Amino acid sequence: MKTSTTSPLALASKAELTAAVEEARDAVGASFERFCLVAGLASLTQMLEEDATALAGAPHARSADKQGYRWGRTRGPVG
Repeated sequence: MKTSTTSPLALASKAELTAAVEEARDAVGASFERFCLVAGLASLTQMLEEDATALAGAPHARSADKQGYRWGRTRGPVG
């Protein structure tokens, strides 16, 4: 038994083909936006972690000469 190998878009009208191309473009655009968001958050997280390590040392490290502490506490409302 033979099966059809022709894509439905091959037989589509110009309007249907244009709509399919626009839908594909929108999907690629949304995917790129998600990629940029995730990459930006990962970069920001890495930069903040490097800053914390430079100021307070490695997590759970003990040192008398470090400039700051991780996970500090303060009294007052969060701004």
